[in-house]
Amino acid sequence: MQIKLLLMLLSSLHVADSYKILVYSAPLSFSHMQFVGRIADILQEAGHDVTVFHPRREMLPESAISTAAKHAIFELPDELKDKMSTKNMDFWDKNTGTVSFQLKFVEAFTQLQVEVCDLVLSENRTMDELRNEHFDVGITEFIGACGFGLFDRIGVNHIIVASAVGVSGTMNNFFDMPNLPSITPSFLSLFTDKMNFIERTINFITARIADSISDYITRRYENVWKRHGALPKLEDYRAKINYILSNSDEFLHFPQPTTAKVVHIGGITIPEAPQLTEEFQLVMEQKDRAGVVYISLGSLVPTTKMPTYFREAIFHVARTFPQITFLWKTDVNDTVPKIPNLHTFPNARLVEAKNTTIVLTKEDFNNQTFEAALRQIVEDESFSIRAKRLASLMLNKPFPLKERLLSTVEFSSKHGKIENLDIYGTNFNILQYYCIDVIAFLAILSALSLIFSVLLCKLCLRKTLLRKMKEE
Repeated sequence: MQIKLLLMLLSSLHVADSYKILVYSAPLSFSHMQFVGRIADILQEAGHDVTVFHPRREMLPESAISTAAKHAIFELPDELKDKMSTKNMDFWDKNTGTVSFQLKFVEAFTQLQVEVCDLVLSENRTMDELRNEHFDVGITEFIGACGFGLFDRIGVNHIIVASAVGVSGTMNNFFDMPNLPSITPSFLSLFTDKMNFIERTINFITARIADSISDYITRRYENVWKRHGALPKLEDYRAKINYILSNSDEFLHFPQPTTAKVVHIGGITIPEAPQLTEEFQLVMEQKDRAGVVYISLGSLVPTTKMPTYFREAIFHVARTFPQITFLWKTDVNDTVPKIPNLHTFPNARLVEAKNTTIVLTKEDFNNQTFEAALRQIVEDESFSIRAKRLASLMLNKPFPLKERLLSTVEFSSKHGKIENLDIYGTNFNILQYYCIDVIAFLAILSALSLIFSVLLCKLCLRKTLLRKMKEE
């Protein structure tokens, strides 16, 4: 009887601390959907009542949206699905790295996301059904920001932000972080945080362009929110947000000034490593192998559309390094020539690149550059040493990712808006924020003091001279 009573008490405590959570999964790429879906599943498995609302743009199984949480699928019209299809995007184009291409892509991307948002918020029946669920908390990505307006329309007053792309410079101001292009590369530039003068100049300009793009995207969403009776300004939602769950790792991310609002949960989507199949065990454990190279290009760049020069570079390097085994994820219907140390298998899902130490752009990728990069990694032991150290830091960090996620969401849900996390200085203008007014005041004061001192000295000197003249 005592055991039953104890179990009932524990059960009631668990229910009392559980929350009803709505996760808005925007119709973005698979990695975005996977990231927010994994957040939803972890919260559901911890005992919370979680629903994932997803405007579906392609026919993926519901398990791809989330495996444990409930689903609320909003089917988009076929015409809109066709517009959003990745088949219409050619990421093999060499111009994709240019600012002009990225601006065009952002414009097209924003237009489609805004159309989706307008459609979702106009569905009064859907809004009523969600409102009647009385959710305690809403989780939405910062990119694909329709979730903000959705939550306001259905009466969700506490929001936690997620970001599958980490915290970029354009998000910094919203989360009380300084936006410093001198040390933080813009998402439009290809630099690291170690920039020379020319690179900092270029990064400064691209950061301003990125800010303008971000402001443009925000205005597009704000127009939709206003049209449907939600809070019309992104700034209005700051009062409902405590944290951003960032798909970044503090040991891998570019170091920059941050705040307690940023919670790093990078790697949360990576499952525990299963036992290798017999096929892969044979490949990985070959005694005459010097190493294994894994090639995965992601779901947005189908290998069937890969340019000939790119494919030939992979084949060339595989033949050049027979002592290395190459594992390459390809499309299901792709065919490649028979090379003994090149193994292909279907690319079933997006795999994010990790720990890349030598970057080759599409424009520079060819037989020679790929071979030189791989040879440098194989022959220079320092790459292996640094990679192993970085892996150790990422795997053995003090607080497990699930614990970070659960404690952050539960703590934030319990306490509502936490003003203690807000930095008052974000209300300052540029003169106040960088103490330019204080520096100017002190400079003027110093100048006046110097002038006064000089005049006083001149006066004293004059009096002294006059006294001497009188005495003579």
